[in-house]
Amino acid sequence: YGTFKPFIQNKKMERVPFIDLSPGYVQRGLAQFPKAGTEGPWTLQHAYEHDFERLRKGPVNDPELLFIKRLSKKKLSVMNEPSTKQIKAQA
Repeated sequence: YGTFKPFIQNKKMERVPFIDLSPGYVQRGLAQFPKAGTEGPWTLQHAYEHDFERLRKGPVNDPELLFIKRLSKKKLSVMNEPSTKQIKAQA
């Protein structure tokens, strides 16, 4: 496989904040963070020991992951950042 995509099967699962911090600057930006879930692989413990065990020994073949086959064995080229001249020409 070339890549995988997380796939939430239970569309009714409650979404909860990714982090639980109370400073105002965090609270104001919380909408920009990804959400966690309340069940399955979408839960977060924020505990190194738990995360280590889960990532090292947990299943990889999970129905919540959609594996996508690689289209080609060719190396992908890196797209160059547009130069200032190109940006000005488009304006």
